[in-house]
Amino acid sequence: MEAIKLIPTPTNDKIIVTVIDEEKVTQSGLIVTGDPHEEPAKGIVEAIGSGVTIDGIKKDLGAEVGDTVVFPKYAGTEVTLDNKDYTILNFGDVLAKL
Repeated sequence: MEAIKLIPTPTNDKIIVTVIDEEKVTQSGLIVTGDPHEEPAKGIVEAIGSGVTIDGIKKDLGAEVGDTVVFPKYAGTEVTLDNKDYTILNFGDVLAKL
């Protein structure tokens, strides 16, 4: 029997992502930490809220479950559910969809 995967359910214009951890490694194999030119974070969309309605028109958030998105490194709220870390973002924090 397959285990049920619990994912937080976002509301309105919120999305849930799983952050993709990327380590920077030099050609000689050294791991670089504390880079002063920190790049935005990347994550995989796990769940999407219902969207928002503006002037009676429902606005499409423009992303789907499974998409990879880029967002500011310290944006959102981190939560843990069943020992898995998620980040809850306002969709406005998403910089790009890859």
